[in-house]
Amino acid sequence: MKLSEFNEYIQTMAALGAIVALIAVGYEIRQSNRIASQQAVSASWTNWIDTTVAEIESGISTTLAKSMTNPDDLALEEKIDLNSFLQAFVYKYHHDYEVLYMDDNPVLVARTLEEVVMDAPIIFGSRFSRAWLQENRRWMVPEIIEAIDRSLKDIPVGSDLEYYRRIDTLAATL
Repeated sequence: MKLSEFNEYIQTMAALGAIVALIAVGYEIRQSNRIASQQAVSASWTNWIDTTVAEIESGISTTLAKSMTNPDDLALEEKIDLNSFLQAFVYKYHHDYEVLYMDDNPVLVARTLEEVVMDAPIIFGSRFSRAWLQENRRWMVPEIIEAIDRSLKDIPVGSDLEYYRRIDTLAATL
């Protein structure tokens, strides 16, 4: 084997080694991204569970029910509680959207927006929550507000109470 042939052989092997190394690095990056996505989803679920437990413990359900059935009698303290509840709801979705968007996970970003669409008629069904939404939309992520608006487009005020009535009706048939 001549020296030039040996040199070509070495260069070819080095090039193949570099290709294999790049493939390994790409696989490692893909694995790291997958782990980051799984951690983001896990953190999201933890946030939702913790917030739900905090809502139950806070007694916000009494104020929510009053906002559905007797909104004209809401006290200022109750309006402040509703403000915090609605902010927390929107913040949770902002968190999920931003983390998944930065993680470049379009499937989960789209799923997050669809969850907003499904939840909005229940969360923003009362007059107070609709007014709150109008007053606070300036700070919301445009995609989140667009999903909420799309969801509420043809949904009348009272959709939150209607949700519970539908469940009652269904429960009565079981």
